[in-house]
Amino acid sequence: AQIDTGIEFMRRRYPRTKAFVAYFQSYSNTYDDLEKLKRAYGTALAHPEISGIAIGTRPDCLPDETLDYLAELSTRTMVELEIGIESCSDDVLRECLRGHDFACTQDAIRRAAERKLFVTGHLLLGLPLESRPSLIAGARALATLPLDALKFHQLQIVRGTRLANRYRSSPESLEMLSPESYLDAVIDMLELLPP
Repeated sequence: AQIDTGIEFMRRRYPRTKAFVAYFQSYSNTYDDLEKLKRAYGTALAHPEISGIAIGTRPDCLPDETLDYLAELSTRTMVELEIGIESCSDDVLRECLRGHDFACTQDAIRRAAERKLFVTGHLLLGLPLESRPSLIAGARALATLPLDALKFHQLQIVRGTRLANRYRSSPESLEMLSPESYLDAVIDMLELLPP
């Protein structure tokens, strides 16, 4: 039902779309028992209009057995693994309570790439404690990793989160990126990344 609803929405929005990819996001991606994941991925891939899957996940939620299964699956269909890097700075990751460090991210990307999976990284610019020097250092570190693609996101403060509470009580404690400074940060990083 979710797939049919999504396809109907996409067809209205993009009438010429001919193929669809099932996108597994939070709580539907790699956080569960492998047998349950196989059933979920299999259900999506059994839909006649689904031509592949994209899986958004965290670097600390990629056990080898899951990567092995995704590698095997990728021999039969399109599989894109999207890893939430968010930041390359351990200080920023600690501040955001990510629960892992950048070494964990590097390891996950390398283990996925060793299995010839298509790996996309996600970065979130504007996080607390992030600075231009840490972004530049991050871009240099990312340039050494076997990433196939990189997505840049801007910080959004979501109501009810720790960050939202901090911002509400002390807006000056968070330095927000303007559209111009966000664009400058993306450009600075792109200049250091491989094509």
